[in-house]
Amino acid sequence: MKVAGLCFFLRAFFGRGGEVALSPRACVGRTPLSNMRPIMKTLGLLGLTSVAVAQERQITHAPHGHGLTNINVWSPDSRWIVYDVRSADSVFDGTRIEQVEVATGKVQTLYAARNGAACGVVTYHPSEPKVVFIHGPENPTAEWTYGMTRRRGAVVAVRRPGEAQPLDA
Repeated sequence: MKVAGLCFFLRAFFGRGGEVALSPRACVGRTPLSNMRPIMKTLGLLGLTSVAVAQERQITHAPHGHGLTNINVWSPDSRWIVYDVRSADSVFDGTRIEQVEVATGKVQTLYAARNGAACGVVTYHPSEPKVVFIHGPENPTAEWTYGMTRRRGAVVAVRRPGEAQPLDA
């Protein structure tokens, strides 16, 4: 038996109504229910007499990539999914942080990098309407490009898109 909806998300309400996002890589081909047993056990869903499965549907249609981080891509109110816009999974060349409203497909740009910088690996704050992501260097050169020592964290309040605040460890 194949379960299409589990490959995109499971509704698992753990007291505060959040959703658990699964890796999109698990979706390749469809995931047999038997392969989902370890995840269902972890989420406390084994033993339920029935599991409601959502119908799978595409919610974004733009020709660019939609890079999902492997954790905290759902907004705290479970209405939005946040992602970065990049050309390929293995390349850090995203120029925008966007979110899509799941119910309507409405896309909102939360941040657009400037001066040749890249941004990506975005996650939602677990309880506040803020996103955190990696921001590469502005005005990069052949000698000064993105790297482990040449990047910073940034945070954007969803209610104030475009205004990134730096994070420091």
